[in-house]
Amino acid sequence: MLKNTFRYMPLLYSIANKPLHLWSKHVSFGGKVRRVSDNQLHGDKVIEITGPHDNTIPTNITIPAKALDILNIKLPILILIVKNLNLWFKLEVQIIDKQQYRRRFSFMTYNVEKLPSINASIARIPLRLDDCWNFLEINLQTLCHQVYKTDYEALQRVTIYQNCHLRRVYLQNRHYNDDELYRTFFNMYMLKQGITFIEKSCQTEDCYTGFINSRRKVKYIHILAYIYFFLAFRTFRAI
Repeated sequence: MLKNTFRYMPLLYSIANKPLHLWSKHVSFGGKVRRVSDNQLHGDKVIEITGPHDNTIPTNITIPAKALDILNIKLPILILIVKNLNLWFKLEVQIIDKQQYRRRFSFMTYNVEKLPSINASIARIPLRLDDCWNFLEINLQTLCHQVYKTDYEALQRVTIYQNCHLRRVYLQNRHYNDDELYRTFFNMYMLKQGITFIEKSCQTEDCYTGFINSRRKVKYIHILAYIYFFLAFRTFRAI
């Protein structure tokens, strides 16, 4: 029997029938939120968010859609598969910690010379993306503990700003290595379909290797909080 030990919560999948049905959209003047084909993903559909950065409220998408709602998801690992368009990009995450304080983390690819900057409610953190597609793994528990010396309780809100392509956004219970991840997603599919046994002769090395190779086209960035926070903690203590 298969054990469903992988805890996973999808928030966005670009090839789903309605990928943004849980999200609200704010489209500023000159901005766009739309689904387009991506040549590097063999024509698969992705969510494109674009617009000028000098608008008062830039183009963005937010989950949950209603301003007064919260997600309250306790899974600590936030994953985004995002394409770098080499323009100004920002990601904001709002959480609540175990002391019931709301905290915001703002990851930015611009104004990095002024970052990191931390106060009691928001931490602004520099984000460096590789060219093309990036796999962002953000450990919210580690981030919360290293920045505020408190423990993460739950994710409340995510806002993704303009100038990116999105493939997936989801949460999971811990970090998974590549070989674990493929097997775990496969096990989840089998459980969903009610399949509990597979003939070994059906499992070929070629199929498995091909899946891995297609995955390797996505570049990985694991956001490790301690890289940036030495100067940030000095700033925070001085406030």
